[in-house]
Amino acid sequence: LSGAWAGLTSPAVLQSTGPISLASPLNTPRLTVATNGNVGIGTTAPGAKLHVTSSASNQGLMETTGAATEADWVVKNDQGDGALFGIYSSATTAYGALAPRDAYLYSGRPLNVMSDGSVIKFSTGGHVERVRIDGNGNVGLGTATPPSLLSLYGLNSKITLMPSDGGAWFELWNDEVNDSLRLGHSSGNGITVKNSGYVGVGTTSPAATIDINGQMRLAKNASAPFTCDSARDSSIALTANYSTCICRSGTGWVKSNDGYSTCVWSQFVGIVLNGSSRNWADGTYARSCYIYKNPPSNSSYQYSGDIGDGVYTIDPDGAAGSIAPFSVTCDMTTENGGWTYYPVANGLQTYRYTDNNSCKSLGMDIVMPRSKSHWDSMFARYDSTYFVTVPGVYKAADGGNYASCIMRNPVSYSPGCSDWRVGDGGRWWLRDATYSEPSGDYTANCWLGQFKFSSTDITYNDASCAYSTTKYICSTNDKP
Repeated sequence: LSGAWAGLTSPAVLQSTGPISLASPLNTPRLTVATNGNVGIGTTAPGAKLHVTSSASNQGLMETTGAATEADWVVKNDQGDGALFGIYSSATTAYGALAPRDAYLYSGRPLNVMSDGSVIKFSTGGHVERVRIDGNGNVGLGTATPPSLLSLYGLNSKITLMPSDGGAWFELWNDEVNDSLRLGHSSGNGITVKNSGYVGVGTTSPAATIDINGQMRLAKNASAPFTCDSARDSSIALTANYSTCICRSGTGWVKSNDGYSTCVWSQFVGIVLNGSSRNWADGTYARSCYIYKNPPSNSSYQYSGDIGDGVYTIDPDGAAGSIAPFSVTCDMTTENGGWTYYPVANGLQTYRYTDNNSCKSLGMDIVMPRSKSHWDSMFARYDSTYFVTVPGVYKAADGGNYASCIMRNPVSYSPGCSDWRVGDGGRWWLRDATYSEPSGDYTANCWLGQFKFSSTDITYNDASCAYSTTKYICSTNDKP
């Protein structure tokens, strides 16, 4: 333009019935305004409102230079709010310096990438598709048809998690060679799930539903971890006292050793008064007074709570036995306690140790007197009619004069009479001094007749096998 056009001071209009082009050099269009209003740079047939093309390699379509702090290429809104959308290249941004020829897409507001078509694709390395988002929102890595929200495709495809501090890393991958899903780490095997459903921990070839190569740890529970019902039948849990319990639907939590006894979660189970008799607080019973007083150290039971002398319920053959629990008298004081007494007033008649007696059907036997204080404990509770014969003490052979022998166990009380014994071969006691009987007319295994009923002077006679009784004290005899 020249002449009058060079000094125009008011709006001017350049009009044409066809496209308008600016050319340099002559006949080489550089900018074209098509009749539809589209503007082309480098093209005379613009297909958009602004269409820029270039046939030269390594040449940008648009370039800005200078020390501007905004992006290299900026689109501002109508309020002039800075770089709402920008592209950086070879510059220093708010996120650090970029390497030469790197590019960075930036938005000062939420950035939306949208497609009205079916997919959005991301490609690298010569237009090789790497990531696809389909019309359903499913994301595929290595696949053009992702079937789920996130799909990875490829031989032994992996997800790797690597910490910034250089520590151990973890990987989740599909082990196609072994038909399994694996979660591993840099220091060894992790978890393997086979296509059979078998799960391996510490092994890549599980041979059971859960196969652990190593140790398993269960948390201790001071109370039931959840209500035992049909949905949780056969679940396993550990009590605070290291007992293993199983959920038995219809029954509740039971001990794994018998599948019957009620599981106790608290650390210790003491003794409670249940009506007129005592038992363990979980509703079970000890086998004897001695066990109530001295429960096994590896059990959850403890001699505490409603304790002391009195009536207790015992179960001599245990929960699985045929003998029903019954009440006995427990002396929990004498010699540190644990004496079990069950009086029989009209039992089977017994002349000798080898006879049957009414105690045996209860899982017990006639009481074996262990000491002077044991006698005192029994005399304080039962009258002389229960001691017509000396209970528990016998000799396996006929005859013998023992007037010069002190009638007591020589192992526990020295000296004593080694020919005489009680049924379990343990401690027994009748006197601390010699006596004129047994004098020699003894018949093997028979009971001695008893005539005095004070621990300071217990007297007796052998007289062949002339003495019998139907009234005696039964005991578990487990206190040594």
